[in-house]
Amino acid sequence: MSRKEKKEIRIKRRALRKDLKKRGIRSRKEFEIIAQQMGLVYGARKGLLGALWWLLDLLGDWWIAALVALLAALALLTYGYSYMKHKKDDFTIALSGDLQKIGFDLSNTEDFANPQVRLTADAAKEVNAMSVSTLPTDLDNYGGSHNGNYYMAYTFWIRNHGEETVDYDWHVVLNEVTNNVDQALWIMIYDEGKQTIYAKAPEGATAEKLSGYSEYPLYDQAASPDTQYYTNGSGQKGIATTPYISDREAAAGSVTTFKPGDKHKYTVVMWMEGDDPDCTNDTLGGKAYYAFKFAVAGDEKGVFDDIINNKEDYIKETKEKENSNPLANLLKRFKKN
Repeated sequence: MSRKEKKEIRIKRRALRKDLKKRGIRSRKEFEIIAQQMGLVYGARKGLLGALWWLLDLLGDWWIAALVALLAALALLTYGYSYMKHKKDDFTIALSGDLQKIGFDLSNTEDFANPQVRLTADAAKEVNAMSVSTLPTDLDNYGGSHNGNYYMAYTFWIRNHGEETVDYDWHVVLNEVTNNVDQALWIMIYDEGKQTIYAKAPEGATAEKLSGYSEYPLYDQAASPDTQYYTNGSGQKGIATTPYISDREAAAGSVTTFKPGDKHKYTVVMWMEGDDPDCTNDTLGGKAYYAFKFAVAGDEKGVFDDIINNKEDYIKETKEKENSNPLANLLKRFKKN
């Protein structure tokens, strides 16, 4: 049976169905008997297939619109999931569970008006290659997100709001990367006002070095200007970056004897360095998701494992683990006595 013949039958079946309803005949069985007597059938169809065909026939051309609407809804759900996943993976700052339990918190304002255990920076809306020499000189003078043309910048504070003096480590971890954009992505970290520039070392080299600058960019703000800046044999000024620690870890540092009430300030700046030889067309469309994580000194598990997002969840999880171990509870009560 041709498509045209099927369409004619479908139109006549709809007309018959409408006419029968006017006459008070609404039974599907009676409709099918009359339609069969009039020759308005496509052929024998049984079971689920037959029921499906009857439903499509009843809907007529509307089933096409319904299918399009369903596909559109599925596409919207897929987009929403992708958006939320990427939103979650934007540059984040987080405390390990142990630091949360001790009483550490984070804030994008120095007064800690709204303390958090996890912060999320705004992603740069447009990312094109740029030069470190064009970065502003006041990058450490803000709070929260203060992105500029082609770079991301975020300033925040960490505070010991507990009762213990603690040594802590910080790590900048690469969670996901595509198109090898990390090869040309430079990171500048201000630690209490002094900055260090990190970049992935090229293959076969110990560090990324670039020369040809007319003056040293942000020289006065460098934590170690004598090692970060140099002059080559031709008298050109250059930058010697601090290499990534590994493919997974871009940078790390530590703070000792962080006493109750102490605060520490950090600013993170990220951009695609246009003078980096690895900044090529191959990186176009790529993405890189980093996280700035804090943990008790020496606790790598607290850095590279998933972070619990709030102190209440951490305490609840700890209590659940304790309650699931009767022997541990018995020993704890014995020690108290």
